[in-house]
Amino acid sequence: MAVAALLVEGMVTDWSALLVSRDFGGGATVGATAVVVFSCAMFLSRSFGDLIIDRLGPRWTVVSAAVVVTSATLVGLGLQRSPWGVVVAMAFIGLALGPLFPLLIIEAGRRSHAGVAVATARVSAVGYGAYLAGPPLVGFLADHTGLTFAFVMVACTCAITLLSSSKTLRNNASDVIA
Repeated sequence: MAVAALLVEGMVTDWSALLVSRDFGGGATVGATAVVVFSCAMFLSRSFGDLIIDRLGPRWTVVSAAVVVTSATLVGLGLQRSPWGVVVAMAFIGLALGPLFPLLIIEAGRRSHAGVAVATARVSAVGYGAYLAGPPLVGFLADHTGLTFAFVMVACTCAITLLSSSKTLRNNASDVIA
């Protein structure tokens, strides 16, 4: 789940400005705005991540994030051509992804027999590996399919991964692992 969440996060951070400015004709200012909007949305949802997780529970937080990422990607990049529509899609993706990485670190620490510090280090290393390796993967795919299609393909594949692996999470804070 950390790979999927941080792969999308890295992709949006590194590629959305080019996507908006070049592929959607938004120019450099609107392209840069997409990155800023995404980052602010991530900050906002990470800041309220505990509240979100307490309200929805771990499983539904991940399921909701997967649905929002898929919907925002398909609508924002596939069904409309406005650069501002893509900026709005990046905001929704940022809001959805924000709570996931901290949630996954908590879950790893809770499940680990080696201790919280070891679990945190492992999840961080794997997740940030995806954060760093993902953008070159997107570039490779974009060379062969186009940036918009690569963006949609990676985001939807990661969302499907999040959705399918969410079954391993508790429904809410008081539930045991399913």
